[in-house]
Amino acid sequence: MLSCCYLGQGRHPMQNSPYVLFLQFDYQELLHNSSFCLVPRGRRLGSFRFLEALQAACIPVILSNGWELPFSEVIDWRKAAIIGDERLLLQVPSITRSVGHDRILALRQQTQFLWDAYFSSVAKIVLTTLEIIQDRVDSHVSRNRLLWNSLPGGLYALPQYSTDPAQFPFYYAILGKSPSQQFTAVIHTVTPLQSQISPVVKLIIAVAKSKFCAQIVVLWNCDKPLPPRNKWPSTSVPLTVIEGQTKRQNGIDTSQREAGGTDMQPRGILGKSNWKETAGQTQNTLEGPHRPSSLGTP
Repeated sequence: MLSCCYLGQGRHPMQNSPYVLFLQFDYQELLHNSSFCLVPRGRRLGSFRFLEALQAACIPVILSNGWELPFSEVIDWRKAAIIGDERLLLQVPSITRSVGHDRILALRQQTQFLWDAYFSSVAKIVLTTLEIIQDRVDSHVSRNRLLWNSLPGGLYALPQYSTDPAQFPFYYAILGKSPSQQFTAVIHTVTPLQSQISPVVKLIIAVAKSKFCAQIVVLWNCDKPLPPRNKWPSTSVPLTVIEGQTKRQNGIDTSQREAGGTDMQPRGILGKSNWKETAGQTQNTLEGPHRPSSLGTP
């Protein structure tokens, strides 16, 4: 065990044998190659060694009774550190020797996750603080502790989307779940249905034939009135049409893009397509995943 501090008052550092021994080694190299890092009480209750250990993936062995660890309201520190009793200092060696190799690996991996997710920059520290305060204010939609303590972290799992970890693909393995085999096809159209051979109609029929398709949602953003139900093709899956409110020449406004969703039951979203018929040519622009917030049926 090496210490970067020298003891004794009125003595020159070079006269202190532990300090002289420490100078023979590179501190950062030692820290990164050590499994455990002793984090005793500093001048204040906490210690800067704690953050150094997290950054280096060295398991902190905390000896500071009464220290409220950072963000302990949401972070389970027992998954990343060994919390000892400073009154039982002589038991620390036996405690660290009793930790198995698998748990050492899990603890070191967790230190890296927590450092990268919440402590690696001032911006992340501030943002984490604000998000915890937000969870306190909106406690009815606060994040589950699993979201804070598992990759990718609480900053990437928005409670506005869901507070159920099962709704996030990141946690399927932890919860023992698997992705749904079904998807919802969301199609955005800006041209009218001229006939049953229109590209949009062909697309709806083709997608409906997939055994994995659960339902089809059409976002109608055309200047023409919404066609009656008998003008739409018959499909073996539910077909829902949402009439847009905001129109513009080159596409759909963001507010309109986010319209629709609570009736959308399937977990997987295939994507949404912009279809435009110009000069006998069909333009297809595939955009990213879409999760509307409310649906209307014509």
